[in-house]
Amino acid sequence: MAALHHDDFCFTYPTWNANTVLQHVGSVTVFYENCHGATGLFHDNGYPEPGSEIDALALGPPRQSGVSAGIPPMHFAFMDSCESVADHGYPPEFFAQFGRSLLYPYLPAEALEGRALLGWAIQADVNKTADIGNVLWGALAGKATVSQARTAACLQVYPTLDPTLTMFVVGDPNTRLHGVYTGHPWLPTIEDWYTWL
Repeated sequence: MAALHHDDFCFTYPTWNANTVLQHVGSVTVFYENCHGATGLFHDNGYPEPGSEIDALALGPPRQSGVSAGIPPMHFAFMDSCESVADHGYPPEFFAQFGRSLLYPYLPAEALEGRALLGWAIQADVNKTADIGNVLWGALAGKATVSQARTAACLQVYPTLDPTLTMFVVGDPNTRLHGVYTGHPWLPTIEDWYTWL
């Protein structure tokens, strides 16, 4: 991520827990987690022990503190845990809670230009996580939008499922991690107005 000019902290099993996440989430511009989860929460390395849950609401205050201290808002977050943004018939403000917390300041979703959160709407197959991650992050590094990267990753691993029903994008689906933000899925032409990322 440093090569793409984003700040990151990497914690892997068994060195991370809820306190570690909450301590550092306020200072990053890209966030990725891969673990067990459900709508509105994910687990730290203590899963399945009680107290291993990290609720989406708990991520809000550290993000607010970081932004208030001058850290740029979160650019992209991938909640790589089962049903992290599944709606299950809940109102959208419930399943978008990760977006509200991590993409602070959370404006109306359609106003989050160049900022997005991606999460699973299904029970993801843990045996396919590495394949999905390789395709998704590779596409993002290759200047794809979040929507394009989601489609590529889903079709690679779940070819019979509709990517838009498999993984949801909260925020701007045209967000890019690298390259030029154009506000649409196409790369810029000489006539485009754009913002460098």
